[in-house]
Amino acid sequence: MQELNLEIFEIIATEKACDIAFPLKEKMLIEVIKQFVERFNSDTGQLLFGGGTSLVCAYDELTKRFSEDADFRFVPCPKSTKHIRQDLINIAKSLDGFELVGEPISDSRKIEFRFIDSANLVQAHSSLRPYIKVEFFFTDKLFYPPVQKKLYSFYNKMADNLPETEVMCVSLQDTSIDKVSSFLWRIYSDNTEHSQYNPADMRHMHDLTFLSKCFCIDETFKLAVKQVFEEDLKHRLKKDISFRDISNQVIELLISNKKYKTDFTKYVSNISYAKTAERLTFKEAVSAFQLLINQLQD
Repeated sequence: MQELNLEIFEIIATEKACDIAFPLKEKMLIEVIKQFVERFNSDTGQLLFGGGTSLVCAYDELTKRFSEDADFRFVPCPKSTKHIRQDLINIAKSLDGFELVGEPISDSRKIEFRFIDSANLVQAHSSLRPYIKVEFFFTDKLFYPPVQKKLYSFYNKMADNLPETEVMCVSLQDTSIDKVSSFLWRIYSDNTEHSQYNPADMRHMHDLTFLSKCFCIDETFKLAVKQVFEEDLKHRLKKDISFRDISNQVIELLISNKKYKTDFTKYVSNISYAKTAERLTFKEAVSAFQLLINQLQD
């Protein structure tokens, strides 16, 4: 890994009004991503970068928030993922400048790795994990073609360096589909005896405010959202309730329960690096989400 100039991180922290721990961890995360992207090779499918980090680092800061994890998808999911998992484990155990924390965490749908950097540059912060997390999800398909993007850290942008690497990314539409479904079933579950809601789930509503402006909400997108939602609901909550019923209940919960506003405001204040006057408010986010839901229900 290249030698880093800590003064550049201090400049970034000042510019974005954040603790230096944020751009430092973001740089370390992208170095891990780079090594996986450039070392993984398979003729059985394609490794695609997605999630919140991709929106910032690959999609030109579409959402101005820090994202400390990396999400990948392997598409299409083969009948057996044994060899793919082993290839990923081999890479994880031999990354330059990083060490695995514990054994990989694996289930039928994903494999998760946790790293620390050998130089101990990642700094402790109450809003950040003490390790770097990278998850690989195995899925049968996506609804939209992936997009090749250049991957930039804040550090390389500030130093006027080349991008760290290029990577095939999950489309904005597919990212939005996942975020709509995830946000709905998690908020809905919070009103049951088996809540799976976490305050960090507010990131989905935050991101969807910006994502929903990037493409047309057509019939293909509507059908895809409902298909993924139905599958998630059966798998996650073991329920069979209509998209319309749950989405209406979720909107009502967001409006009536003040804890969601508190969670959202706290989340944005900790994670957003937008200027204070430009930061998304809870009211704006709920309005945008309600508009999106209305379009999906039409």
